[in-house]
Amino acid sequence: MKETDEKLKYKINYDKKFSLMPWLFPKLRLLFWLLSTLPTVVYLLFEFLKKKFKHSQQLFNLLLLESFLSDSLFWSPFSNFSSLKL
Repeated sequence: MKETDEKLKYKINYDKKFSLMPWLFPKLRLLFWLLSTLPTVVYLLFEFLKKKFKHSQQLFNLLLLESFLSDSLFWSPFSNFSSLKL
């Protein structure tokens, strides 16, 4: 009986310790998915804005912003370190 009580006590402590895991994993998975889709979302946003502000000075400014973002934010591990602009 005492052995069973200790096993139950261990199980309860174990459950308390890892009770955050079922809540945390779906949130982390969603966060990583959102981060992985961010470049695509930004690209689509720029394409939409280009169509909306066609033939204007704002388009030129938008293209400058796009080139800056593509140079600084979307760094890949395969890019050259010397090409990074800080």
